[in-house]
Amino acid sequence: ILLQERVAAILKWGTRHFKIAATFSSPLSPSLRYSVVKISPLPTAASLPLKKLARDGFTLIIRGMKTLKFLYLAGVLFAVCAGFAVAGSTQVFDVGARYHKQHSEFVGLPYGDGDWTYGAAYEIHDENALFQLACGFTPEMTGKDNIDYGITPELNLLAKDGIYQGGVGILSTYTRDAEGEGDWMDMYWQLVLGLNFPLGKNLSIQANAYYVFESWDALSSFKFDDIEFGGYLGYKF
Repeated sequence: ILLQERVAAILKWGTRHFKIAATFSSPLSPSLRYSVVKISPLPTAASLPLKKLARDGFTLIIRGMKTLKFLYLAGVLFAVCAGFAVAGSTQVFDVGARYHKQHSEFVGLPYGDGDWTYGAAYEIHDENALFQLACGFTPEMTGKDNIDYGITPELNLLAKDGIYQGGVGILSTYTRDAEGEGDWMDMYWQLVLGLNFPLGKNLSIQANAYYVFESWDALSSFKFDDIEFGGYLGYKF
């Protein structure tokens, strides 16, 4: 939107400073017409909004690179998941929720104590592992000021043994503020440990504990108080 506004400003500037002074027909071909353009007043560097256009364009490119980086990774891992599905593995669709904590070490997280995320997930199960592609919506984020809502896609690879499951995931959160401006966070990580109980032939319920961290070096600052909890109700098909 900002880039569109800057382009519109340049066009408005052009209509104000560039005027057609006269128009002539070509003596060789009357269908060809030439215009003499008068520039008034002569433009100055200060009068052109190109600096703001370049700055806003660079900001949009950086945001786009974050989005494309995550989408590229998601596409690669989803292709791997699809390979498992073709091989005849079990597929599960989940809906669930997650309770967030105000993280003591990862200060860039926008979640506060008591924030809830509601989401859905698609899982592909092999005999000893599962891939999970999930996306959550957080209607209220109290960890940072002036944030309206957040959307968090995530990819998790979990090992499983009976009802036990655990592994690692990668996430990125998109936040939108009250003024309508949005941005993606850099990708971050989580450890997942949980239980997955079958309920009859097609249903299952899982309860997980999550520890989110910004980088692998940050694991040395692990604190139990930063653990979050969530669960899913799944349907196998």
